[in-house]
Amino acid sequence: MKQRRRPVFLRAVLCMLGAASAGCPGLAAAAEYPVRNVRMVVPFAPGSPIEVVGRLVAQRLAEVWGQAIVVDSRPGASGTLGADLVAKAPRDGYTMLITAQSQSINAAVFKRLPYDTLRDFAHVTQVASGYGLVLIARRNAPFSSVKELIAAAKAQPGKLTFGSAGVGNSTYIAPALMSTLTGIEMLHVPYKGIALATNDVLGEQIDMAFVSAVLAAPLIKAGRVKGLAIGGARRAPTLPDLPTLQEAGLKEFDLGTWYGMWYPAGTPREIVLKAHADIARIQALPEMRRRFEEIGLVATASHPDEFSKFVAQQVAFYQSVVKRIGMPLQ
Repeated sequence: MKQRRRPVFLRAVLCMLGAASAGCPGLAAAAEYPVRNVRMVVPFAPGSPIEVVGRLVAQRLAEVWGQAIVVDSRPGASGTLGADLVAKAPRDGYTMLITAQSQSINAAVFKRLPYDTLRDFAHVTQVASGYGLVLIARRNAPFSSVKELIAAAKAQPGKLTFGSAGVGNSTYIAPALMSTLTGIEMLHVPYKGIALATNDVLGEQIDMAFVSAVLAAPLIKAGRVKGLAIGGARRAPTLPDLPTLQEAGLKEFDLGTWYGMWYPAGTPREIVLKAHADIARIQALPEMRRRFEEIGLVATASHPDEFSKFVAQQVAFYQSVVKRIGMPLQ
């Protein structure tokens, strides 16, 4: 028995030391990974907040890995087209997905997805957390606070307009929840992307929109739009004078923002752990933390297991929100 068990024991020790590439293909693959370019799929349009975050991470991660990371924007269907592309990609670590809370929202609002949000992806890490979407209004709007907005909406039901990136998107859920909590009626104007809706707020074609702090902060500071409130539970350091919707009277409103990274399910665990470790290292750099703070985000790097549980919790949370606002499944 001892003679038969010794080789197994020795191989296990060598695997733990990372010294037996032939006997430990997973560790060997992780040690060498990556040996060529990596594709980072962003399931939204170029210029979107998610692409901004993706490029920040990709640039520094490429330096660590010594390989180019090609940011590939694949917009469509609230982010599901790009996510599906990654879910069905080879399980070798050379295709990754970076997106936001839309990954959990889509699982809550669509009757059928071409993938399973929890089972068809290898969860790598949450890369950033935010303070929620920012409610902005056109510069000449006849209201300058949430209280005044609610009064104006009640005075003329269905007249005020809000833009979104489409039904089911977080930019739609936020105003829908606000309407549910306050009893107001507004007219929804859908766009192919929130950047387009933001442009129409700037052009005073629509009254308001919920947009990422990445887009909102510079516009508010430049006086090009009115900032009314932010959707999370805490004020954003980049917009310290902007109240939360809770502070504005909507005590039950708490829709934070976050960004994360995935591989296709079945990607070697060792590669997933290596990617997480390398991202955690770059996210801890003072320069990265500062750059994320500048766009209203907090650089993070949760463990894959922790991130997996978080995504599942977010799916359940948005299922409850969708039910509360009475939105039919798409």
